[in-house]
Amino acid sequence: MFGKYFSVLEIGYRQSVAYKGDFIIGSISTLFRMMILAYIWTAVYQNANTTVINGRGLIETITYIILAQLIWSVLNTNLEVLLGFKIKKGEITRDLIKPINFPLLIFLDNLGFSLFILLVQTMPAFVIACFMFDIQTPASILHILFTLLSIILAFFIYASFSFTIGIIGFWAQNVWGISLLKKLIFNTFSGSLVPLFLYPPMIQKWIYLLPFKEIINTPLVIYLDADLQMILSLLGRQLFWAVTFFILSQISWMYLKRKIEILGG
Repeated sequence: MFGKYFSVLEIGYRQSVAYKGDFIIGSISTLFRMMILAYIWTAVYQNANTTVINGRGLIETITYIILAQLIWSVLNTNLEVLLGFKIKKGEITRDLIKPINFPLLIFLDNLGFSLFILLVQTMPAFVIACFMFDIQTPASILHILFTLLSIILAFFIYASFSFTIGIIGFWAQNVWGISLLKKLIFNTFSGSLVPLFLYPPMIQKWIYLLPFKEIINTPLVIYLDADLQMILSLLGRQLFWAVTFFILSQISWMYLKRKIEILGG
């Protein structure tokens, strides 16, 4: 039963391996992004003539920024574009007759791509960045495990959200614009470019009400120094948003499936 699902995951990984040029360019791009942001925030601290901004030192901020780029590179796939393309080209009708749940098919294919990005493209860039900058080590093994669990939940949140956005491709002329808007919102409010703890308190208050912080900021707060009570609270919020977006994606999918069946797909 599980063999066919593992095969989809493996196919997603192998398809990514086939594009060696993309891997090299992507790895260099990730490293440069880590370096540029790290140097920018180093300059900010130097010009501020202080070792601490909003309760965080330079090493903590550099650690946050570099790990944020690692997580964002892994999560930031074009799932919604792939789904929108399948819908527009009619390929989705072929997928519907396959003996596998379609949302799970897309999810596993996306997971295979993300694993490739993590193992082959992002990790080499991260290792080099560790030699170039001081990276704060986690407080304990427990923090590492909870951080990994948080990243898994972040993947579910982002994938479910992207799947829902992709379904809009059934009605939209071009899903690329919606995809770019989605990435802009997540870049701004997740902490991938600017650590959320550096935002003014009033803006932080509003950002913390939104789900976007869960994919970057939450795993990194856990990694840096969160105590057990805070960790459980953060994971609970992530679980809430993961379940919420999963339900939303399933409702959207069932609605789209009925539309396709009505149209004779």
